Amino acid sequence: MNDEIDYILETFNFERVHVAMLALDWKWRDPLAVPTIARLKQRAKFLLDSAYKEQITIATGGLQAVYHPPIKDSDLLIDSGPILSLSFVLTETNSEDYNDD
Repeated sequence: MNDEIDYILETFNFERVHVAMLALDWKWRDPLAVPTIARLKQRAKFLLDSAYKEQITIATGGLQAVYHPPIKDSDLLIDSGPILSLSFVLTETNSEDYNDD
């Protein structure tokens, strides 16, 4: 999975994320500042490694890494390995709690 993680890190548009974070003055702690592109890449690698090893979705500071389990379906002739994805999330919602009173 290291090759896949390297591919994600090479193709993800960290520059666009950095521009958005600068425009929003979105700061991380230690130090309290908008993260550099190098720091964004370092955090993304940590998240991707963690998502793969623990087979989870993990997020912090706007970055989100998702582990998608393998798909095996003999009827559809699908046999894929696990997939990782990386995104930068500004806002998100879901309907999970829609009917909770």
